[in-house]
Amino acid sequence: MNQVRIVAHVKRGPDEVYGMLSDFKSYPNYGGAIISVDVEPTEDGCAKVTWQAKLRDGVLSWTEKDRFDPEARTIRFEQVEGDLEVFEGTWQVETEGDGSRVSFSANFELGIPSLATFLGPVAGQALQENIQSVLTGFFGDQISFSDD
Repeated sequence: MNQVRIVAHVKRGPDEVYGMLSDFKSYPNYGGAIISVDVEPTEDGCAKVTWQAKLRDGVLSWTEKDRFDPEARTIRFEQVEGDLEVFEGTWQVETEGDGSRVSFSANFELGIPSLATFLGPVAGQALQENIQSVLTGFFGDQISFSDD
């Protein structure tokens, strides 16, 4: 299983940051990595979200189920169909000083065992670049990234 983890520090309040991250329909307006997003509310209070994103020289498509918890400021997602074998993870926004700490973590499996050793790191790097591009689009010079 491949894993991507991103930690960002944003000079904005956590409720504002969580609100922006929860607005998936706006993602194509930031960073150029996301081509399209379709959001359908589900009866259980979650959302069925269909994404198309640029991945190096191609396009990655998937549908995921997202569970929003505004009180905890978390979004949990799990792919229900799409190009990857497995894609699941969490967004979390926490108070940090007078700003916010944003954590993104995802596990993914390409579903091509014979090429996983070679393609996994490439796909992981592309996913990390796409998420950082979106976050930078949202927050501009009010964001910095760290390894912690």
